[in-house]
Amino acid sequence: VTDEPVIVGEYWSQEKCDRVMSVSLGRVQTKLLDCLGFLPPQTVFDGLSSLAWNVGYVKACNSQSAKYARQGKYKKACDLLATTFSGKPNWSYASGQFIQGLYNRRQDNRDNLCLAGQYQ
Repeated sequence: VTDEPVIVGEYWSQEKCDRVMSVSLGRVQTKLLDCLGFLPPQTVFDGLSSLAWNVGYVKACNSQSAKYARQGKYKKACDLLATTFSGKPNWSYASGQFIQGLYNRRQDNRDNLCLAGQYQ
C-alpha cells in the first residue's frame, strides 16, 4: 500500500513514518469505503479498517463482517471480527496455526473499536 520502498536497517524519521502511514491508511480506507458503498458508523468503519490493514482490503471487503455492515447489522459485523458464527476464533490463524496474539488483537478490535458504539 505504500510507494516508499522499505529497506531493512534504514532509519525513517517520525515525520516520514507519519506521512507514509497516513497515505497508506488512506488508500486502504478508500478501497474499503468503495467496497462497502457507504460510510457506516465511525466505530464500525474503524474496526473494519483495522481488519483491512491487517489482512488486506480485498479479504476485509469479502468478509462476513463487511457483508453484515452493508446490511446495517453492526453488532454482528463487529462480532465476526473476532469469532466465527460458531464462536471459534476468526482471523486468528497464520499458516493454518492458531495464534493467540492475533486472537487477542481481533478481540480488542471488536471490543474497543467496533463495539465502542454499543450496538445491540
